[in-house]
Amino acid sequence: MPKVLIADDSALARAFMIRCIQISGVGDLEFFEAANGLEAIEMLKDLQPDLLITDMNMPKCDGIDLVKRLKANPKTSDVPIVVMTSAGNAEQRSELENLGVSSILSKPFAVPDAVDIANTLLGGSSNDQEGEW
Repeated sequence: MPKVLIADDSALARAFMIRCIQISGVGDLEFFEAANGLEAIEMLKDLQPDLLITDMNMPKCDGIDLVKRLKANPKTSDVPIVVMTSAGNAEQRSELENLGVSSILSKPFAVPDAVDIANTLLGGSSNDQEGEW
């Protein structure tokens, strides 16, 4: 069963992203949640996720530091990464792209945006939003 790790200091944001992915039609997934970047790093010692979704601004370890650590580790360097950010900073976006993130999702995001990303990175059926809110 594919594993998705979501790192965000907002429990509501994590729950919203999980629900978006669930309605994407991707199939059965196992979700793991981290409240900050350091917690995500600790989880990655024993977890090999198929997708990491991380917020940009988190306490203890932000999204850029988390991405850098994942990309530097041979065990996790190929894991697709989605970064959620409310910052429209072009320099920051360029840095994330240079680090090799798969996608940048601007906050606030619409459900179809998250569904499209889940379908693309986890192989779901695009435009097939089976679930209900």
